[in-house]
Amino acid sequence: MMKKTIKRIISIAVAIGLILVLAACSKTIGSKQEVQVLSGNTEAPTSAPSETKQEQTTEEKTTEEQTTTEVPTQVPTQAVTEAQVQVPAQPVTEPPTQAPTEPPTQAPTEPPTEAPTETPTQAPQYVVTITVDGCGYGGYGVMSSCTLGFAYQPSVYDALCNCGVGIEGSSYYVSAINGLREKAYGATSGWMYSVNGSVPMMSCGDYFLSSGDNVYWYYVGD
Repeated sequence: MMKKTIKRIISIAVAIGLILVLAACSKTIGSKQEVQVLSGNTEAPTSAPSETKQEQTTEEKTTEEQTTTEVPTQVPTQAVTEAQVQVPAQPVTEPPTQAPTEPPTQAPTEPPTEAPTETPTQAPQYVVTITVDGCGYGGYGVMSSCTLGFAYQPSVYDALCNCGVGIEGSSYYVSAINGLREKAYGATSGWMYSVNGSVPMMSCGDYFLSSGDNVYWYYVGD
């Protein structure tokens, strides 16, 4: 009986010791949790700041990378733009390469070519009519009949020389007209003239005509 009671007491003591040990362990665990809660060193918050720190570091890295990437990109672009602005700014003072604006090619203002100052053809002061008639001798009839104008006072011989017939002799005596000669049809045959129907008794070179006179040359036979 004594042995059984001792065994029971030992088992009860062991159980009580185990209970005390478990109770002490639970107290220590609870105190640790309270201490962690009070100090903020729980696992959840400890992991969060690390993540935020990592995010901050990544953001700072990205911002640094952006700044490092943006700064060199902006600086050369500014330099390039300044170079592009400044380099052409120097030749701006030079005239642009354009075709020279030449003045319109106008016809040279030359004085009008005036007609040569010719002396105006004045109306003839002396107008006469002349007729040359063979009167049938040698088969000749009227050889010429025309109206002539002279700027000077002509003689009867001048009028005969300008009526288009062939003349032999001189201004004092006409011996033949168009081959019809004197004395061909008698000793006294030959050429005579009249002015306005009258026969002047002078040589043809000495009789000067007036404007409107009519001269008639005719052949006379024996």
